[in-house]
Amino acid sequence: MPKIRIQHFTKNNSLIGEPVFIESSYIPRVGELLDSSHILDRSTNNIYIVTGLVHRIAEEGLLPCITVQHWHRGLRSELLKEYGWLPQSSDTICAYDEDGYLD
Repeated sequence: MPKIRIQHFTKNNSLIGEPVFIESSYIPRVGELLDSSHILDRSTNNIYIVTGLVHRIAEEGLLPCITVQHWHRGLRSELLKEYGWLPQSSDTICAYDEDGYLD
């Protein structure tokens, strides 16, 4: 089964620990919500939204590197628009997928 690398960030874009590696045949898409309760030792809300995806070329093949941001409640479309996944506006951050990709 392929490995997936997940890097968690707080709602304010602060890094949460080291990347987590899991085995999965499914690669989450940008905008999907993940419950990280089983892999993070946090007693609060462990729901994260996928904000970026970069595929690293490795000896074993492609390694999906996912960045996720802490998610409380709200409209996914607002965050996706903010990150440039939906039509642009004057409020768009203009971030790139690889901005959250840490080698």
